[in-house]
Amino acid sequence: MWLSRAFRSFLIYFLLAFLGSALADEARQENAAPCLSLEDHAEIVDLMSRYALYTDTGKGEAFASTFTEDGQLIIRDQPVQGRRNLAERVNQKKLRTLHLPSVPMLVRVADESVRARSQLIYIQENKPDGISNTPSSLFVGFAVYEDTIVQTTDGWKFQERRAAETLPISPDFLVSPPFSRCQAHR
Repeated sequence: MWLSRAFRSFLIYFLLAFLGSALADEARQENAAPCLSLEDHAEIVDLMSRYALYTDTGKGEAFASTFTEDGQLIIRDQPVQGRRNLAERVNQKKLRTLHLPSVPMLVRVADESVRARSQLIYIQENKPDGISNTPSSLFVGFAVYEDTIVQTTDGWKFQERRAAETLPISPDFLVSPPFSRCQAHR
């Protein structure tokens, strides 16, 4: 009889533990953001490439179109907000540059919102006196970008793009591996 009571207690404990674990897994799945599709991933990488190309070629309006209407670019804690101001910033650019972005780390944080982190190497041509026939020197620099990217009716756009030589790593990017936090689209 004593063994039977101990066995029943063990069995009840085991079933409760199993049920609790199953409920916890289900809750994690319900709270997990949906996976980022390969198509969305490709569109976001394309967005980042266009940002770099339009910056380097001085195409202000095209550059501004990579942001939401009220989007914000923050470089070394200096914000520029709104498409008009973003376009003006690029249209006034004087030095030639070449931005070489890395493959970004992307984490979907909501159905229509992604956090991105990427590194960048850039080359800037410096003309000592601004005259085009004088010899130039090159400056090579680097930056880290952390972005909030949202899906709009016109595709993925930067809502906020923050750049500096160094940025602390946000907790969003410390998940390993990121695939375990998302649920597949059904």
